[in-house]
Formats: sequence, C-alpha cells, structure tokens
Amino acid sequence: MLDNIPSQSHMVGFSSTIESLESKFQIRGGRSAHSSYKPLYEIANMWLSNGFSVLYGAEMFTDGSGEERVIQDIENVSTSHQARDSISKGFLTVVNSDRIYESCGADYEAIVKFWNAGILEAAQRTEGTSKGTILISSPNSYFKNDQHHTFMMFEDAMGKTFSTSTIMICWYTRNWLSNLSLASLIKILTTHKCTIHNGWGYKEWTENEIISVVRDGIDMELGPGSTVLLFQTLKTIHKLDQGAIVTRPIVFEGSLQRVLGEDSAKAVIDCIFQQFSERISFVGNGDSTG
Repeated sequence: MLDNIPSQSHMVGFSSTIESLESKFQIRGGRSAHSSYKPLYEIANMWLSNGFSVLYGAEMFTDGSGEERVIQDIENVSTSHQARDSISKGFLTVVNSDRIYESCGADYEAIVKFWNAGILEAAQRTEGTSKGTILISSPNSYFKNDQHHTFMMFEDAMGKTFSTSTIMICWYTRNWLSNLSLASLIKILTTHKCTIHNGWGYKEWTENEIISVVRDGIDMELGPGSTVLLFQTLKTIHKLDQGAIVTRPIVFEGSLQRVLGEDSAKAVIDCIFQQFSERISFVGNGDSTG
C-alpha cells in the first residue's frame, strides 16, 4: 500500500462530504467528529502505524482543547496498536490552522518556514527514529481571511523544499472547493503532484489530462466538436492555444467569457468544473464517473 505512494510527494485531497451539523461520523470510544476530516484521521493513523511522524494542521479550533480532541480522533479511528505507540512517543503533532495564519499572516515564505521548522522539531523529538514526515494542511484559515492566493504561493514554494522522506497532503473541504474559480482549481492540480483517493489510491495529473477534462466539459455543454471551433477562435483572436489552459488558466478563463459571453461562458465553466469535481473527489479514483 505505502510502496505505491511516490516519495517526496505533494498531494491534494478533496473531501466528498459537505460540512454540516448533521455530517458526523462515530469514532471508536463514542465521540463524534466531522466526517469531512475522517479520511485525514485514517491517513494519519496509517502513516503513524508505519513509523512516520505526522504534522497535522488541517483544522481550525475555537477552544484550547481542539488539538487534544484531534489526537484522540486519530488514535481511535482504528485499533492499530502501532499508531497508539507512535503517538505516545511524540510522532504526532497537531496545530490549530488558525495559529499558522496568526503567526505568518500573508507572508507565504513565513508559512514555509513554519512547516519546515515543524519538520525539524519532529525529527528532534523522535530522535531520528521516524521513517519520514507527513504534513497535512488545509487552506481553511486562508479562505476565511480571503488570502487563498497567499496559501497557493506557499504551496508552490513549499513543494520545492521537500526532502525525499517528506510528503505533504493539502485537504480541501467541499465548502471551499465550491468557492474556487476554474483557474484556481487548475492551478491547484498543477501545483500538486497528484490527487489522493479512497483506498490509499492516488492520481497523477498531466498537462494533457487536464486539457482533456476541459475539452470534455466544453463539448458536453456546447455540443460535440465545439472544442475545435472554440480553440480556433481563441487562437485567432487571443493568440491562445490549448496549452494556455494549464500555463495561463486565468487568461484562459477570461478569454472564454469574452468569446462566449458571460452567460454561456458560465455554463461552460460550470460544466468543466463539474467534470473535474467528479474526478478529483476523494471517493473517486481520478476517472470520470459520468
């Protein structure tokens, strides 16, 4: 299972669950926790069971006991004695994601330093016995403060600092996914090495695969063959080829609006976004479900 996961990976996961008061799952020991984060608890527990340190900073807490509750949830999500033993030895660190924002603000380089300092502290705490470090983050606090662009700059920079024994997983809840523009979603996929999926699966996204999903969405909304005509128009008027989808996603999205008009472009973009959503969802496997 772990052998299939590439080392030095920068991965992203998209929860398939919408957060609400009803969206709960039952943890061993009787306490309830948010189902949006259950996959992260299982992932953290699995890595801890296999001798890795975990730095978990994916959730915001409004009280002082939030970190301890998450530690308990990660420990109790399975019956693994190895995970419990690793936690007792200090292999798990939980950080309130609001604390990261409060410490670093809109300085993306400061966020990189924050996480790298955590990696160093984890190595010191485990006295070199850890097989590596798993970082689990989310953009929650940055969305809340209208600073998602800062978080994206951090992710781009952070991915260039990894050692061969470091893996980072960024987790987007359905609530935040629905607030992304198409351009932002494409940027997220190109920034990360792969998406993660249920059953410890992962999907690497190539430039051609991203373009293919966009083409599928255009043809689905406007009719078969529409993609060819649309890109001929974009190339003639705006000097854009298909590669701009990946290399200049903001320009591509804006050009769609100018060529198709606001209403038609919105329908096309919504369709493309839906095609991506079906493929990137944690419960999927990276392929179309349609």
